[in-house]
Amino acid sequence: MLKKAIGLLINLFIYCGLPKEEYSLVRKEAYSENFRVWKRLNLLIALFFAIIAAITPVIRESNDTLPIMLVLVGYSALSAFLFIFVLKQDSLIGQLMIYGTMILLIWYSINASLLYDNMMAVTFIVMLVLLPMFMIDRPYCMAGFLVICIGIYLLCVNHSTKTAEAIRMDTVNCVSYGMLGIVINLFYVRLRMRQFMLLYHERKHVEEQKLATEQTALLNETLKKT
Repeated sequence: MLKKAIGLLINLFIYCGLPKEEYSLVRKEAYSENFRVWKRLNLLIALFFAIIAAITPVIRESNDTLPIMLVLVGYSALSAFLFIFVLKQDSLIGQLMIYGTMILLIWYSINASLLYDNMMAVTFIVMLVLLPMFMIDRPYCMAGFLVICIGIYLLCVNHSTKTAEAIRMDTVNCVSYGMLGIVINLFYVRLRMRQFMLLYHERKHVEEQKLATEQTALLNETLKKT
């Protein structure tokens, strides 16, 4: 029983709960979906951080996150351009660029969460929960990504000027919400991959019906001639 449960869990993290063969059939569909979503998200991210970067000097004399915001604006704008005009929807480069955007968002959220000594890591926690909702990949990839991000943040916060109480709260919250992000991604990806599989079978059924209709029409035409 335990061995079966472990096997199901491993399959869930590697193949999203699908048989290996079925996962291979719809993997490119996941790439295409990510591409379509992040093509729009990159434009929104570039616009949002461009506005924030523009008003930040007016609101505050100094802001340590301003250089990161400018990098985010440039990278997101470049990604959007490549997604629209250069890359194919199922391109592996596109998927890697999406992770690049997520890394920059995490980098920004870490710095923003370390600005105030008594403030909880709200921005970082939001990223831990939001990002898994916008990425369809093998769940172990997102899980590994979030674990690494949490480890980096905890390393940074323990070497920051934050109070001991704030560090303790950040540790509890980051681990808790990181686990929530992993679970959200697990169920979201499983649901989407099953939907892609259903669409694949529907398209295959339609193609088979079309082929059968064409063969029937050809056979009838042949019989008429004879």
